[in-house]
Amino acid sequence: MAVLAVYHETNTFSPLRTGLDAFARRWYRGSQIVTAFEGTRTMIGGFLDGATAAGLEPVPLFATFATPSGTVERAAFEAIRAELRSALIAADEIDGVLFEVHGDLFVDGEHDAEESLVQLVRAMLPGRPVAIALDMHANMAAPRLRDVEIVIGYRTNPHVDTYERGIDAARMLAPLLHGDPVPHRAHRGLPLVAAPAAQRTEDEPLRSLWELAERIEARPGIRNATVHGGYAYADTAFTGMGFQVTADVDHAEDAEGAADELLDLATRTRPSSDGTCRGSGGRAARAGSCRGSGDRRHRGQHQRRVTGRHHVARARGERSSGTAVPRDHRGSACARSASGSGRGGHDRGPSRGWASPRSGPPLDLEVEVLRVTDGVFANTGPMATGVQVSMGGAAWVRAGGLDLVVQGEARQPNDPHLFGSMGIDVGAYDVLLLKGAAALRAGWAPLVSGFVDAGTPGRPTPCSSDWTTGGRVRSSRDPWRRGARGYDGAPRSGSPGRTRPGEKSTRWPQRRRPRAGTRFERSTGCAMSSISCAPARKGSRCSRSRPKRACRRARPSGT
Repeated sequence: MAVLAVYHETNTFSPLRTGLDAFARRWYRGSQIVTAFEGTRTMIGGFLDGATAAGLEPVPLFATFATPSGTVERAAFEAIRAELRSALIAADEIDGVLFEVHGDLFVDGEHDAEESLVQLVRAMLPGRPVAIALDMHANMAAPRLRDVEIVIGYRTNPHVDTYERGIDAARMLAPLLHGDPVPHRAHRGLPLVAAPAAQRTEDEPLRSLWELAERIEARPGIRNATVHGGYAYADTAFTGMGFQVTADVDHAEDAEGAADELLDLATRTRPSSDGTCRGSGGRAARAGSCRGSGDRRHRGQHQRRVTGRHHVARARGERSSGTAVPRDHRGSACARSASGSGRGGHDRGPSRGWASPRSGPPLDLEVEVLRVTDGVFANTGPMATGVQVSMGGAAWVRAGGLDLVVQGEARQPNDPHLFGSMGIDVGAYDVLLLKGAAALRAGWAPLVSGFVDAGTPGRPTPCSSDWTTGGRVRSSRDPWRRGARGYDGAPRSGSPGRTRPGEKSTRWPQRRRPRAGTRFERSTGCAMSSISCAPARKGSRCSRSRPKRACRRARPSGT
Protein backbone atom coordinates (compact mmCIF):
# COMPACT_ATOMS: atom_id res chain seq x y z
CA MET A 1 0.00 0.00 0.00
CA ALA A 2 1.64 3.22 -1.17
CA VAL A 3 1.91 6.10 1.31
CA LEU A 4 1.91 9.63 -0.16
CA ALA A 5 1.46 13.18 1.12
CA VAL A 6 1.42 16.63 -0.50
CA TYR A 7 0.24 19.06 2.14
CA HIS A 8 -0.20 22.83 2.02
CA GLU A 9 -2.90 25.17 3.30
CA THR A 10 -2.91 28.07 0.83
CA ASN A 11 -4.01 31.57 1.81
CA THR A 12 -4.96 33.10 -1.53
CA PHE A 13 -5.17 36.58 0.04
CA SER A 14 -1.52 36.62 1.04
CA PRO A 15 0.76 38.73 -1.18
CA LEU A 16 3.59 36.29 -0.43
CA ARG A 17 4.22 33.44 -2.85
CA THR A 18 5.10 29.88 -1.89
CA GLY A 19 8.10 28.54 -3.78
CA LEU A 20 9.84 25.20 -3.84
CA ASP A 21 12.13 26.19 -0.98
CA ALA A 22 9.12 26.19 1.37
CA PHE A 23 8.52 22.51 0.60
CA ALA A 24 12.20 21.56 0.46
CA ARG A 25 12.53 21.88 4.23
CA ARG A 26 10.17 18.90 4.66
CA TRP A 27 10.75 16.81 1.55
CA TYR A 28 10.82 13.08 2.27
CA ARG A 29 11.52 10.09 0.05
CA GLY A 30 11.06 6.41 0.84
CA SER A 31 12.66 5.39 4.13
CA GLN A 32 12.97 9.05 5.18
CA ILE A 33 9.19 9.01 5.69
CA VAL A 34 9.47 6.09 8.11
CA THR A 35 12.27 7.81 10.02
CA ALA A 36 10.28 11.05 10.34
CA PHE A 37 6.82 9.68 11.15
CA GLU A 38 6.97 6.14 12.50
CA GLY A 39 5.68 6.10 16.07
CA THR A 40 4.21 9.62 15.84
CA ARG A 41 0.57 10.56 16.30
CA THR A 42 0.24 11.95 12.79
CA MET A 43 -1.73 11.01 9.70
CA ILE A 44 1.24 9.21 8.16
CA GLY A 45 1.93 7.50 11.48
CA GLY A 46 -1.66 6.24 11.30
CA PHE A 47 -1.19 5.15 7.68
CA LEU A 48 1.83 3.05 8.63
CA ASP A 49 0.24 1.43 11.68
CA GLY A 50 -3.18 1.04 10.07
CA ALA A 51 -1.81 -0.73 7.01
CA THR A 52 0.23 -3.09 9.17
CA ALA A 53 -2.77 -3.86 11.39
CA ALA A 54 -4.81 -4.70 8.27
CA GLY A 55 -2.19 -7.22 7.17
CA LEU A 56 -0.84 -5.00 4.40
CA GLU A 57 2.66 -3.75 3.71
CA PRO A 58 2.98 0.06 3.78
CA VAL A 59 5.32 1.36 1.06
CA PRO A 60 6.27 5.00 1.78
CA LEU A 61 7.04 6.73 -1.51
CA PHE A 62 6.93 10.52 -1.22
CA ALA A 63 5.76 13.19 1.22
CA THR A 64 6.22 16.95 1.35
CA PHE A 65 4.80 19.63 3.63
CA ALA A 66 5.01 23.42 3.75
CA THR A 67 3.93 25.93 6.37
CA PRO A 68 0.65 27.65 5.37
CA SER A 69 1.35 30.63 3.15
CA GLY A 70 0.37 32.26 -0.13
CA THR A 71 -0.40 30.82 -3.56
CA VAL A 72 1.99 28.07 -4.63
CA GLU A 73 4.14 28.95 -7.61
CA ARG A 74 3.65 26.90 -10.74
CA ALA A 75 7.30 25.83 -10.85
CA ALA A 76 7.08 24.43 -7.32
CA PHE A 77 3.97 22.44 -8.16
CA GLU A 78 5.55 21.00 -11.29
CA ALA A 79 8.56 19.91 -9.24
CA ILE A 80 6.22 18.16 -6.81
CA ARG A 81 4.40 16.44 -9.66
CA ALA A 82 7.69 15.30 -11.17
CA GLU A 83 8.86 13.86 -7.85
CA LEU A 84 5.53 12.12 -7.34
CA ARG A 85 5.67 10.66 -10.84
CA SER A 86 9.21 9.38 -10.32
CA ALA A 87 8.27 7.76 -7.01
CA LEU A 88 5.30 5.98 -8.59
CA ILE A 89 7.39 4.77 -11.53
CA ALA A 90 10.00 3.31 -9.19
CA ALA A 91 7.43 1.55 -7.00
CA ASP A 92 6.75 -2.16 -7.49
CA GLU A 93 3.54 -4.11 -6.90
CA ILE A 94 1.41 -1.31 -5.49
CA ASP A 95 -2.16 -2.49 -4.78
CA GLY A 96 -3.62 0.65 -3.21
CA VAL A 97 -2.79 4.22 -2.22
CA LEU A 98 -3.08 6.15 1.04
CA PHE A 99 -2.75 9.85 0.23
CA GLU A 100 -2.72 12.76 2.68
CA VAL A 101 -3.63 16.18 1.29
CA HIS A 102 -4.96 19.28 3.01
CA GLY A 103 -7.88 20.12 0.76
CA ASP A 104 -6.84 23.75 0.22
CA LEU A 105 -3.80 23.58 -2.05
CA PHE A 106 -4.02 26.45 -4.54
CA VAL A 107 -1.58 26.72 -7.45
CA ASP A 108 -1.16 29.24 -10.25
CA GLY A 109 -3.01 28.01 -13.32
CA GLU A 110 -4.75 25.06 -11.61
CA HIS A 111 -8.48 24.91 -10.97
CA ASP A 112 -8.03 22.13 -8.40
CA ALA A 113 -4.40 21.23 -7.70
CA GLU A 114 -5.21 18.27 -5.47
CA GLU A 115 -7.52 16.83 -8.10
CA SER A 116 -4.62 17.14 -10.54
CA LEU A 117 -2.40 15.10 -8.20
CA VAL A 118 -5.06 12.41 -7.88
CA GLN A 119 -5.36 12.21 -11.66
CA LEU A 120 -1.61 11.71 -11.86
CA VAL A 121 -1.80 8.84 -9.38
CA ARG A 122 -4.68 7.33 -11.37
CA ALA A 123 -2.70 7.54 -14.59
CA MET A 124 0.35 5.91 -13.03
CA LEU A 125 -1.56 3.24 -11.07
CA PRO A 126 -4.72 2.49 -13.06
CA GLY A 127 -7.31 0.40 -11.29
CA ARG A 128 -5.79 0.77 -7.82
CA PRO A 129 -8.10 2.07 -5.10
CA VAL A 130 -7.17 5.37 -3.48
CA ALA A 131 -8.03 6.70 -0.01
CA ILE A 132 -7.71 10.44 0.57
CA ALA A 133 -7.35 11.93 4.06
CA LEU A 134 -8.20 15.64 4.35
CA ASP A 135 -7.73 18.34 6.94
CA MET A 136 -10.89 19.36 8.77
CA HIS A 137 -10.64 22.78 7.09
CA ALA A 138 -10.78 21.36 3.57
CA ASN A 139 -13.07 23.32 1.26
CA MET A 140 -15.70 20.92 -0.06
CA ALA A 141 -18.70 23.09 -0.92
CA ALA A 142 -18.65 21.58 -4.41
CA PRO A 143 -18.07 17.88 -5.15
CA ARG A 144 -14.36 17.19 -5.44
CA LEU A 145 -12.11 14.15 -5.68
CA ARG A 146 -14.92 12.16 -7.28
CA ASP A 147 -12.52 9.66 -8.81
CA VAL A 148 -11.47 8.41 -5.37
CA GLU A 149 -12.86 5.41 -3.52
CA ILE A 150 -12.45 6.69 0.05
CA VAL A 151 -12.45 10.29 1.36
CA ILE A 152 -12.29 11.06 5.07
CA GLY A 153 -11.22 14.03 7.19
CA TYR A 154 -10.19 15.09 10.68
CA ARG A 155 -12.92 15.26 13.31
CA THR A 156 -11.36 17.67 15.77
CA ASN A 157 -10.14 21.25 15.90
CA PRO A 158 -7.58 21.43 17.48
CA HIS A 159 -6.47 18.51 15.30
CA VAL A 160 -5.67 15.87 17.91
CA ASP A 161 -7.12 12.91 15.96
CA THR A 162 -4.89 12.77 12.89
CA TYR A 163 -3.38 9.42 13.89
CA GLU A 164 -6.81 7.83 14.29
CA ARG A 165 -7.94 9.13 10.91
CA GLY A 166 -4.87 7.60 9.29
CA ILE A 167 -5.82 4.24 10.77
CA ASP A 168 -9.41 4.71 9.56
CA ALA A 169 -8.25 5.39 6.01
CA ALA A 170 -6.19 2.19 5.93
CA ARG A 171 -9.01 0.20 7.53
CA MET A 172 -11.57 1.41 4.98
CA LEU A 173 -9.26 0.86 2.02
CA ALA A 174 -8.12 -2.66 2.96
CA PRO A 175 -11.38 -4.48 2.02
CA LEU A 176 -11.26 -3.00 -1.48
CA LEU A 177 -7.93 -4.69 -2.06
CA HIS A 178 -9.64 -8.01 -1.34
CA GLY A 179 -12.40 -7.47 -3.89
CA ASP A 180 -15.14 -5.77 -1.88
CA PRO A 181 -17.31 -3.34 -3.88
CA VAL A 182 -16.50 0.36 -3.76
CA PRO A 183 -18.76 2.01 -1.16
CA HIS A 184 -21.27 4.70 -2.08
CA ARG A 185 -20.27 8.26 -1.17
CA ALA A 186 -22.98 10.91 -0.74
CA HIS A 187 -21.94 14.56 -0.81
CA ARG A 188 -23.65 17.79 0.10
CA GLY A 189 -22.11 21.24 0.11
CA LEU A 190 -22.83 24.60 1.63
CA PRO A 191 -21.04 27.66 0.19
CA LEU A 192 -20.60 29.19 3.62
CA VAL A 193 -17.36 30.17 5.32
CA ALA A 194 -17.32 30.35 9.09
CA ALA A 195 -15.12 32.77 10.93
CA PRO A 196 -11.99 30.88 12.06
CA ALA A 197 -12.76 31.81 15.67
CA ALA A 198 -16.01 29.84 15.33
CA GLN A 199 -14.48 26.60 14.05
CA ARG A 200 -13.59 24.82 17.27
CA THR A 201 -15.31 21.44 17.30
CA GLU A 202 -16.10 21.87 20.99
CA ASP A 203 -18.26 24.89 20.14
CA GLU A 204 -21.31 25.43 17.99
CA PRO A 205 -22.09 24.88 15.22
CA LEU A 206 -19.47 22.18 14.60
CA ARG A 207 -20.14 20.43 17.89
CA SER A 208 -23.75 19.65 16.94
CA LEU A 209 -22.74 18.69 13.41
CA TRP A 210 -20.17 16.20 14.63
CA GLU A 211 -22.55 14.78 17.21
CA LEU A 212 -25.02 14.14 14.40
CA ALA A 213 -22.25 12.61 12.25
CA GLU A 214 -21.39 10.19 15.05
CA ARG A 215 -25.02 9.14 15.38
CA ILE A 216 -25.17 8.61 11.62
CA GLU A 217 -22.08 6.38 11.73
CA ALA A 218 -23.80 4.14 14.27
CA ARG A 219 -26.51 3.26 11.74
CA PRO A 220 -26.37 -0.04 9.83
CA GLY A 221 -24.39 0.08 6.61
CA ILE A 222 -22.79 3.49 7.26
CA ARG A 223 -19.00 3.38 7.22
CA ASN A 224 -18.07 7.02 7.70
CA ALA A 225 -19.62 10.47 8.07
CA THR A 226 -17.38 13.50 7.72
CA VAL A 227 -17.94 17.22 8.21
CA HIS A 228 -15.52 19.44 6.29
CA GLY A 229 -15.45 22.81 8.06
CA GLY A 230 -14.08 24.86 5.16
CA TYR A 231 -11.27 27.40 5.01
CA ALA A 232 -12.12 31.08 4.84
CA TYR A 233 -8.77 32.24 3.46
CA ALA A 234 -8.98 30.40 0.13
CA ASP A 235 -10.91 32.11 -2.65
CA THR A 236 -11.86 29.13 -4.84
CA ALA A 237 -14.90 27.82 -6.69
CA PHE A 238 -15.45 25.22 -3.95
CA THR A 239 -14.85 27.29 -0.83
CA GLY A 240 -17.21 26.36 1.97
CA MET A 241 -18.44 23.48 4.07
CA GLY A 242 -18.95 19.93 2.83
CA PHE A 243 -20.64 16.82 4.20
CA GLN A 244 -19.83 13.30 3.09
CA VAL A 245 -21.40 10.02 4.12
CA THR A 246 -19.84 6.74 2.98
CA ALA A 247 -21.97 3.60 3.08
CA ASP A 248 -22.23 0.10 1.67
CA VAL A 249 -23.70 0.09 -1.82
CA ASP A 250 -26.96 -1.44 -0.60
CA HIS A 251 -27.36 1.49 1.83
CA ALA A 252 -26.85 4.23 -0.77
CA GLU A 253 -30.25 5.80 -0.10
CA ASP A 254 -29.49 5.89 3.62
CA ALA A 255 -26.24 7.72 2.88
CA GLU A 256 -28.01 10.30 0.72
CA GLY A 257 -30.61 10.91 3.41
CA ALA A 258 -27.95 11.23 6.09
CA ALA A 259 -26.04 13.78 4.01
CA ASP A 260 -29.27 15.79 3.71
CA GLU A 261 -29.60 15.72 7.50
CA LEU A 262 -26.14 17.20 7.95
CA LEU A 263 -26.80 19.89 5.35
CA ASP A 264 -30.12 20.82 6.94
CA LEU A 265 -28.58 21.12 10.40
CA ALA A 266 -25.72 23.25 9.08
CA THR A 267 -28.19 25.56 7.34
CA ARG A 268 -30.27 25.96 10.50
CA THR A 269 -27.25 26.66 12.71
CA ARG A 270 -25.68 29.13 10.30
CA PRO A 271 -25.92 32.20 12.60
CA SER A 272 -23.56 30.57 15.12
CA SER A 273 -20.82 30.53 12.47
CA ASP A 274 -19.97 34.14 13.29
CA GLY A 275 -17.05 34.59 15.66
CA THR A 276 -15.83 37.59 17.57
CA CYS A 277 -12.42 38.73 18.73
CA ARG A 278 -11.50 41.56 20.99
CA GLY A 279 -9.03 44.08 19.74
CA SER A 280 -5.51 43.47 20.96
CA GLY A 281 -5.37 46.92 22.53
CA GLY A 282 -6.44 46.86 26.16
CA ARG A 283 -6.46 43.06 26.25
CA ALA A 284 -2.76 42.39 26.52
CA ALA A 285 -2.56 43.01 30.24
CA ARG A 286 -5.14 40.43 31.25
CA ALA A 287 -3.83 37.32 32.95
CA GLY A 288 -3.92 34.10 30.97
CA SER A 289 -3.12 33.51 27.33
CA CYS A 290 -3.79 36.10 24.67
CA ARG A 291 -3.99 34.53 21.22
CA GLY A 292 -3.09 36.85 18.35
CA SER A 293 -4.96 35.44 15.38
CA GLY A 294 -4.55 38.09 12.70
CA ASP A 295 -1.17 36.85 11.55
CA ARG A 296 -1.07 33.27 12.77
CA ARG A 297 1.24 30.87 11.03
CA HIS A 298 -1.13 28.01 10.43
CA ARG A 299 -3.50 30.12 8.40
CA GLY A 300 -0.82 31.47 6.10
CA GLN A 301 -1.56 35.04 7.13
CA HIS A 302 0.80 37.53 5.52
CA GLN A 303 0.85 39.93 8.46
CA ARG A 304 4.03 39.43 10.44
CA ARG A 305 4.10 42.59 12.52
CA VAL A 306 3.33 41.60 16.08
CA THR A 307 0.69 44.15 17.00
CA GLY A 308 0.36 42.68 20.47
CA ARG A 309 3.89 43.77 21.32
CA HIS A 310 2.91 47.41 21.01
CA HIS A 311 -0.06 46.99 23.32
CA VAL A 312 1.90 44.97 25.86
CA ALA A 313 4.64 47.60 25.93
CA ARG A 314 2.05 50.33 26.29
CA ALA A 315 0.25 48.51 29.10
CA ARG A 316 3.58 48.02 30.89
CA GLY A 317 4.41 51.70 30.55
CA GLU A 318 1.10 52.78 32.05
CA ARG A 319 1.38 50.49 35.08
CA SER A 320 3.09 51.38 38.31
CA SER A 321 6.26 49.61 39.36
CA GLY A 322 5.81 46.29 41.09
CA THR A 323 2.62 45.36 39.27
CA ALA A 324 2.51 42.01 37.48
CA VAL A 325 4.00 42.60 34.07
CA PRO A 326 3.36 40.53 30.93
CA ARG A 327 6.75 39.35 29.79
CA ASP A 328 6.43 36.45 27.38
CA HIS A 329 5.48 36.60 23.78
CA ARG A 330 6.22 34.26 20.92
CA GLY A 331 7.12 36.67 18.15
CA SER A 332 6.84 36.21 14.42
CA ALA A 333 9.69 35.05 12.18
CA CYS A 334 12.51 37.51 12.76
CA ALA A 335 15.19 38.06 10.16
CA ARG A 336 17.61 39.76 12.52
CA SER A 337 20.03 37.17 13.79
CA ALA A 338 20.44 37.32 17.55
CA SER A 339 23.18 34.73 17.32
CA GLY A 340 25.54 37.42 16.08
CA SER A 341 25.31 39.16 19.44
CA GLY A 342 25.65 35.99 21.49
CA ARG A 343 24.30 35.24 24.93
CA GLY A 344 24.29 38.31 27.16
CA GLY A 345 24.82 40.59 24.19
CA HIS A 346 22.60 43.42 23.07
CA ASP A 347 21.11 44.15 19.69
CA ARG A 348 19.06 46.99 18.33
CA GLY A 349 17.11 47.28 15.11
CA PRO A 350 13.77 46.60 13.51
CA SER A 351 12.11 43.34 14.46
CA ARG A 352 11.61 42.01 10.97
CA GLY A 353 8.77 39.73 11.92
CA TRP A 354 7.08 41.60 9.12
CA ALA A 355 6.33 40.67 5.56
CA SER A 356 4.46 43.38 3.69
CA PRO A 357 3.41 47.05 3.88
CA ARG A 358 -0.11 45.89 4.77
CA SER A 359 1.20 45.19 8.26
CA GLY A 360 2.61 48.64 8.85
CA PRO A 361 6.27 49.42 9.62
CA PRO A 362 8.54 47.03 11.54
CA LEU A 363 8.77 47.43 15.29
CA ASP A 364 12.07 48.92 16.45
CA LEU A 365 13.40 47.13 19.55
CA GLU A 366 16.53 47.07 21.66
CA VAL A 367 16.90 43.58 23.09
CA GLU A 368 19.13 41.57 25.41
CA VAL A 369 19.98 38.12 24.06
CA LEU A 370 19.34 35.49 26.75
CA ARG A 371 19.79 32.28 24.77
CA VAL A 372 20.39 31.09 21.21
CA THR A 373 19.53 27.53 20.06
CA ASP A 374 19.21 25.55 16.84
CA GLY A 375 15.42 25.73 17.30
CA VAL A 376 14.88 21.97 17.04
CA PHE A 377 12.47 20.24 19.42
CA ALA A 378 10.02 17.33 19.53
CA ASN A 379 6.30 17.80 20.12
CA THR A 380 5.22 16.46 23.50
CA GLY A 381 1.63 17.74 23.51
CA PRO A 382 -1.50 16.10 22.07
CA MET A 383 -1.02 17.43 18.52
CA ALA A 384 1.42 15.58 16.23
CA THR A 385 3.03 13.98 19.27
CA GLY A 386 6.59 12.87 18.65
CA VAL A 387 7.19 14.89 15.49
CA GLN A 388 10.47 16.77 15.34
CA VAL A 389 10.04 20.47 14.58
CA SER A 390 12.67 22.96 13.45
CA MET A 391 12.35 26.71 13.91
CA GLY A 392 15.38 27.27 11.70
CA GLY A 393 17.29 28.65 14.64
CA ALA A 394 15.71 30.50 17.57
CA ALA A 395 16.63 33.10 20.17
CA TRP A 396 15.20 34.06 23.53
CA VAL A 397 15.53 37.83 23.86
CA ARG A 398 14.33 40.44 26.33
CA ALA A 399 13.06 43.92 25.53
CA GLY A 400 12.41 45.66 28.82
CA GLY A 401 9.76 43.63 30.59
CA LEU A 402 8.86 41.68 27.48
CA ASP A 403 10.48 38.35 26.63
CA LEU A 404 10.33 37.18 23.02
CA VAL A 405 11.10 34.01 21.12
CA VAL A 406 12.22 34.90 17.60
CA GLN A 407 12.54 32.28 14.89
CA GLY A 408 14.40 31.74 11.66
CA GLU A 409 11.38 29.95 10.17
CA ALA A 410 7.74 30.47 11.08
CA ARG A 411 6.41 27.78 13.42
CA GLN A 412 3.18 28.14 15.35
CA PRO A 413 3.57 27.48 19.10
CA ASN A 414 0.95 24.73 19.33
CA ASP A 415 3.25 22.70 21.57
CA PRO A 416 4.45 24.22 24.87
CA HIS A 417 7.76 22.39 24.44
CA LEU A 418 8.69 25.06 21.91
CA PHE A 419 9.43 27.22 24.96
CA GLY A 420 10.68 24.37 27.14
CA SER A 421 13.31 23.42 24.57
CA MET A 422 14.84 26.87 25.07
CA GLY A 423 14.84 26.63 28.85
CA ILE A 424 11.90 28.99 29.29
CA ASP A 425 9.62 28.29 32.27
CA VAL A 426 6.24 29.55 31.09
CA GLY A 427 4.86 29.24 34.62
CA ALA A 428 6.99 32.19 35.65
CA TYR A 429 5.03 34.62 33.46
CA ASP A 430 1.75 36.36 34.03
CA VAL A 431 0.64 36.58 30.42
CA LEU A 432 1.52 34.58 27.32
CA LEU A 433 1.00 36.08 23.88
CA LEU A 434 0.71 33.20 21.40
CA LYS A 435 0.43 33.58 17.66
CA GLY A 436 -2.24 31.13 16.59
CA ALA A 437 -5.85 30.04 16.71
CA ALA A 438 -7.84 27.05 17.95
CA ALA A 439 -4.90 24.66 17.56
CA LEU A 440 -3.16 26.33 20.50
CA ARG A 441 -5.78 25.17 22.97
CA ALA A 442 -4.89 21.50 22.76
CA GLY A 443 -1.49 21.91 24.39
CA TRP A 444 -1.97 25.13 26.33
CA ALA A 445 -5.38 24.70 27.97
CA PRO A 446 -3.99 22.78 30.99
CA LEU A 447 -1.32 25.43 31.57
CA VAL A 448 -3.23 28.73 31.46
CA SER A 449 -6.18 30.19 33.30
CA GLY A 450 -7.98 31.26 30.14
CA PHE A 451 -7.75 32.54 26.58
CA VAL A 452 -8.49 35.93 25.03
CA ASP A 453 -8.79 36.06 21.24
CA ALA A 454 -7.03 39.19 20.00
CA GLY A 455 -8.12 40.45 16.60
CA THR A 456 -4.98 42.09 15.25
CA PRO A 457 -5.18 44.20 12.08
CA GLY A 458 -5.18 42.57 8.68
CA ARG A 459 -7.42 41.41 5.87
CA PRO A 460 -9.20 39.15 5.74
CA THR A 461 -10.14 39.68 9.34
CA PRO A 462 -9.58 36.47 11.30
CA CYS A 463 -12.42 36.70 13.79
CA SER A 464 -15.44 38.16 12.07
CA SER A 465 -17.17 36.98 8.95
CA ASP A 466 -18.20 40.49 7.94
CA TRP A 467 -16.04 40.60 4.83
CA THR A 468 -16.21 39.78 1.17
CA THR A 469 -13.51 38.99 -1.35
CA GLY A 470 -12.76 38.90 -5.03
CA GLY A 471 -15.92 37.23 -6.22
CA ARG A 472 -16.06 33.74 -4.73
CA VAL A 473 -15.77 33.69 -0.94
CA ARG A 474 -18.87 34.76 0.94
CA SER A 475 -19.57 36.00 4.42
CA SER A 476 -21.00 33.41 6.77
CA ARG A 477 -23.44 36.11 7.81
CA ASP A 478 -24.80 36.30 4.28
CA PRO A 479 -23.26 33.75 1.90
CA TRP A 480 -25.65 34.59 -0.92
CA ARG A 481 -24.37 38.09 -1.61
CA ARG A 482 -22.39 39.13 -4.65
CA GLY A 483 -20.48 36.30 -6.34
CA ALA A 484 -21.99 33.44 -4.33
CA ARG A 485 -21.71 30.12 -6.12
CA GLY A 486 -23.73 26.95 -6.19
CA TYR A 487 -22.65 23.53 -5.03
CA ASP A 488 -21.30 22.71 -8.47
CA GLY A 489 -19.00 25.74 -8.29
CA ALA A 490 -21.00 27.63 -10.93
CA PRO A 491 -21.94 31.28 -10.38
CA ARG A 492 -25.38 31.84 -8.93
CA SER A 493 -28.00 33.56 -11.02
CA GLY A 494 -29.88 36.72 -10.24
CA SER A 495 -28.72 40.12 -9.15
CA PRO A 496 -25.26 40.26 -7.62
CA GLY A 497 -26.65 42.47 -4.88
CA ARG A 498 -25.00 45.61 -3.61
CA THR A 499 -21.63 46.46 -5.12
CA ARG A 500 -18.77 48.40 -3.65
CA PRO A 501 -17.16 51.43 -5.28
CA GLY A 502 -15.15 50.34 -8.26
CA GLU A 503 -16.87 46.95 -8.56
CA LYS A 504 -18.81 45.95 -11.63
CA SER A 505 -22.35 44.69 -11.35
CA THR A 506 -22.69 41.34 -13.09
CA ARG A 507 -25.78 39.23 -13.73
CA TRP A 508 -25.47 35.49 -13.99
CA PRO A 509 -27.59 33.33 -16.31
CA GLN A 510 -30.16 30.96 -14.86
CA ARG A 511 -28.97 27.40 -14.40
CA ARG A 512 -31.70 25.16 -13.01
CA ARG A 513 -34.95 25.10 -11.08
CA PRO A 514 -34.89 24.76 -7.30
CA ARG A 515 -35.85 21.61 -5.47
CA ALA A 516 -39.22 21.34 -3.80
CA GLY A 517 -39.19 22.82 -0.34
CA THR A 518 -36.37 25.24 -1.05
CA ARG A 519 -36.02 28.05 1.47
CA PHE A 520 -35.24 31.44 -0.06
CA GLU A 521 -32.78 33.60 1.85
CA ARG A 522 -33.36 36.73 -0.19
CA SER A 523 -35.11 37.75 -3.36
CA THR A 524 -31.89 37.81 -5.37
CA GLY A 525 -31.31 34.08 -5.28
CA CYS A 526 -32.29 30.69 -3.99
CA ALA A 527 -30.45 29.31 -0.99
CA MET A 528 -30.33 25.79 -2.32
CA SER A 529 -29.91 26.04 -6.10
CA SER A 530 -28.81 28.45 -8.79
CA ILE A 531 -31.86 30.35 -9.95
CA SER A 532 -33.34 33.80 -9.49
CA CYS A 533 -36.78 34.29 -8.03
CA ALA A 534 -39.53 36.66 -9.09
CA PRO A 535 -39.76 40.18 -7.63
CA ALA A 536 -40.70 39.66 -4.01
CA ARG A 537 -41.27 41.49 -0.80
CA LYS A 538 -40.06 40.37 2.57
CA GLY A 539 -41.98 37.31 3.68
CA SER A 540 -43.14 36.37 0.19
CA ARG A 541 -43.17 32.77 -0.98
CA CYS A 542 -41.26 31.16 -3.77
CA SER A 543 -43.50 30.63 -6.78
CA ARG A 544 -41.46 27.70 -8.09
CA SER A 545 -41.11 25.40 -5.08
CA ARG A 546 -43.57 23.11 -3.37
CA PRO A 547 -44.19 23.11 -0.51
CA LYS A 548 -43.75 26.87 -0.45
CA ARG A 549 -41.82 28.54 2.34
CA ALA A 550 -41.61 32.16 3.38
CA CYS A 551 -38.72 34.25 2.16
CA ARG A 552 -36.89 35.35 5.31
CA ARG A 553 -34.52 37.97 3.98
CA ALA A 554 -36.06 39.38 0.83
CA ARG A 555 -35.32 43.00 0.15
CA PRO A 556 -38.28 45.33 -0.53
CA SER A 557 -37.68 44.80 -4.23
CA GLY A 558 -35.79 42.05 -5.97
CA THR A 559 -34.73 40.67 -9.30
